Amino acid sequence: MLRPKTLAQYPWVVVRIDCVQCDRRGCYRLARLAARYGPEQSLEGLLADLAHDCPWWRTNPRK
Repeated sequence: MLRPKTLAQYPWVVVRIDCVQCDRRGCYRLARLAARYGPEQSLEGLLADLAHDCPWWRTNPRK
């Protein structure tokens, strides 16, 4: 199975995100994310937007 790159390709109803560095986590409904950011929003871009205030993300966003 290929990794989804956009919200439109994401196969589940709930998007779960967690950080192994700072223990932040969240659950977001896919339909609400697609309505807010658009279905063609990349998952990498979405993560950057949701984690913009995480001090760890600013220092090392690729891990």
